[in-house]
Amino acid sequence: MREIEGLAFKGIQPIDEVVEMVELSPLESVPTPETATDYRGLRIWKEGINLFGVEYEGERRIIDCNLLPGEEYEPPLRIDVKNVPYKLFQIIDTGEEDGFSPKSCMHTVIQWRERVICIDLPMNVPYLLEKVSISRSEIDAVIFTHNHDDHIGEFSMLLQMDKKVTIICPRVIWKSILLKAVAMFDMSIEELGEYFNYVPIRFGEEFDYCGLKITAQPSIHSVPCAVYQIRGVVDREWKVYGHMSDLLNFERCRSLIEDGFLSADRFEAYRDFVLRPMHVKKIDVGAREGTEAISVHGSWKDFVDDKTEHIVLAHAQPESLDERATVKIGQFAVAGSARNMSERSEHTYGDKYRERALRYLAAYLFALVDDRIAAGLVAREQVLSYMRMLADNEILLIQPHTPFLKAGGQSSFVDMVIGGKGGVWIEQGDSVVRVAHVNAGEIIGDIGVLKQIPRTATIRADTYMHVLRIPGFMFREVVTELGAFSDRPPEGRMESALEKIWRLREIVQDSWLFGAEVPIYLQNKIAQKADPLPTNAGDAVFEDGNSKGHLFIASASADVCMTVGGHVVPAELSHPPVFGEGSFLNGTPEAYRVESNGGRP
Repeated sequence: MREIEGLAFKGIQPIDEVVEMVELSPLESVPTPETATDYRGLRIWKEGINLFGVEYEGERRIIDCNLLPGEEYEPPLRIDVKNVPYKLFQIIDTGEEDGFSPKSCMHTVIQWRERVICIDLPMNVPYLLEKVSISRSEIDAVIFTHNHDDHIGEFSMLLQMDKKVTIICPRVIWKSILLKAVAMFDMSIEELGEYFNYVPIRFGEEFDYCGLKITAQPSIHSVPCAVYQIRGVVDREWKVYGHMSDLLNFERCRSLIEDGFLSADRFEAYRDFVLRPMHVKKIDVGAREGTEAISVHGSWKDFVDDKTEHIVLAHAQPESLDERATVKIGQFAVAGSARNMSERSEHTYGDKYRERALRYLAAYLFALVDDRIAAGLVAREQVLSYMRMLADNEILLIQPHTPFLKAGGQSSFVDMVIGGKGGVWIEQGDSVVRVAHVNAGEIIGDIGVLKQIPRTATIRADTYMHVLRIPGFMFREVVTELGAFSDRPPEGRMESALEKIWRLREIVQDSWLFGAEVPIYLQNKIAQKADPLPTNAGDAVFEDGNSKGHLFIASASADVCMTVGGHVVPAELSHPPVFGEGSFLNGTPEAYRVESNGGRP
């Protein structure tokens, strides 16, 4: 705490002494400028869902924060898509520039054998990952350095995944991140923590993550922060990567020592760690020339005598970085650049793409037939045998922006995505609309193959994509033998797992909440686990505002009537037709009532 106090210009002060708090009138009850909050002539009110009015000095603007159906947020970036092949141990730059840039400065991806590890999750990470042809579903773990927005701005991405991602960092850093996040998500720390597989590590003690050795050292920064040494064995020797974000330059450190905010022993331990020779090291050099005495970032001058083989300069704008730094120290970080820590091009442990195909096939097949295995109708050994048979097919590399399954085309194969990201597109009138994303681990083209009909949608690659191409006859035989699909007429038999997914997935996709931004594998899981709720006109979808652990999706807004305090909410305002989310997430009763109009379940 003394270090943090020393870095503050006027020490640590009560918040009401540095920030003027203005209470904003509840926007739900402020429909006009006349009832709006007025602060020094600035008025703000709400006109609709995510639709706000602002007025100042006679000028009025309406701010619409909604995305149109089928519209996606586009970051203000233009970065070329790169194909970065898998390596045994590889460091990939996915961010560049400084913390004020949308390019997310120090963000880094580590490929370690079959694992994909992110260091921090700054703003626009999904976009930046796509530019190195990695989809969010491929992330296995995240190492966090600290809780500033340029390092955790995309934290919510983890809540959109269907697995618990492993989080690695010291407790003080994880708690500081959770405290910041719960304020945004209106959840308790305990509730939010349930979404992750958090692994606490101690400063100075080496932690083993799947053979990768990770050591955290406390940095000197304005919030609790860690720098890391990460090492693994390749080519019969230890290869070491150092991630030094965010640093404090040595000149500022010495000032803190003189002022009594930092001990000499603490500084020496910190300096020795960040200057430790490594194979590759990424360093924060955000302190501009002449600002070292007031900056809270690192300086390239501190690394002139560093014996590290390859240094990457980050957390700085290229035009503000002294040219001597790129001559005497190392290269400037560029999104898409990668450093292979192994000298071998091939590895005895096998084909990495094939390994991933096996893992994804196992997840797909077992999810389809878990119930049949539990009932004794299918043996696990049978599923494993079919999985290996399907994996023994051709793996293709698809170029970015290439449509490789086209609507109306012959359904002669299915593709399993091994790496990269694409989109599912359908025609609507004279235009085309994206209805879902496809990520690593997803099967595409299955409807056409199993129903023996032409392709119903087009798949277009957004990035470089690796896909396992499975002959249609082979895929059809496997899922039929496992009982996940039946080619018999539907009359007189139970609906198969895949038929249920296809039927309900359209409702899930049309709900907006689970629309185009949600990966298709997650849409499939929701559809597979969903059950229809038959209702009559006037029936409450759920009583007393309590959804009892369920989430409800209407086929369309017109199928239900939503009321608040006895007043009917117009159908266009109750869209998307998803209800009970508050009760579902935290048990809080909903303030509205939803009744069926007696149409579809």
